Amino acid sequence: MIPVVKRTVRELPTGLIDRPENAMRDTFDDEEFGQLMQSISVNGIRVALIVVKRGERYRLVAGDRRLAAAKLLKAVTVPCDVQDLDDDEIEFVKVLENEDREAVNAADAAQYFQRLFMGRCDHDVDKVCAMVRRDRRYVEDRLLLLAGDTDVLDALKQGRISLGVAKELNQILDFGYRRLHLDNALKYGLTIAAAKDARKHANFAVEQGAKQTDTSASPVVESAAAAPSAYSCYICQRSDHVERMRYVMVHEHCDLAIGQRVLAGFREPDPETPHADA
Repeated sequence: MIPVVKRTVRELPTGLIDRPENAMRDTFDDEEFGQLMQSISVNGIRVALIVVKRGERYRLVAGDRRLAAAKLLKAVTVPCDVQDLDDDEIEFVKVLENEDREAVNAADAAQYFQRLFMGRCDHDVDKVCAMVRRDRRYVEDRLLLLAGDTDVLDALKQGRISLGVAKELNQILDFGYRRLHLDNALKYGLTIAAAKDARKHANFAVEQGAKQTDTSASPVVESAAAAPSAYSCYICQRSDHVERMRYVMVHEHCDLAIGQRVLAGFREPDPETPHADA
């Protein structure tokens, strides 16, 4: 048997409705919002906004996009479901309503959960989970974004990469490799599987380099060779400035038959390789 929700639905003046004190969504998807405005202009608001009464005014709990669209369309009133909710129930309904409609951007959700974590939940993740009624992994996946690369967070907030890709990029230990793969994701797109593969290869390269340069258990060597990189430029073969590199896709047989022959004339000769006329 499902719980019975006490409600009173009636038309309320838009001027008496205030936005949520702690909005979960900072931004609206332009395309989705445009479609919503068009639908409301033709069909009206078919699903009531959820509000709670605060003195002579009303505080919005769910329906931020619908209220914004109605105001832009010069609506005088909007249908509202007036519910009796305590502060914790307000946060739960906010998450439930937002996720059941246009999914909240994970970066926006991260900042929202952080505000709850620091302000309402005494720095206790479990309290945040209980308040919004989501499991710990869901909440932590978003909170951890704030401890990661700020450029990755910005790309996620702009909708240019997915949450799964952002999580993989943030686990790349080396800044240069992370910047390389973020740049490729922004330019060419990156699946979660490809991001995971990139993360494994980049971290393996970093670990191998650390092993080769670790001298704590071996005699000091004055001139040690630089650790090899998993990434090197296709043209010059150098591995510096990895953040400025991009993927080059080529068949192996094309590279052997054409690529290597063409590039041979541009690459600097190896001083250790004797010339044919020497």
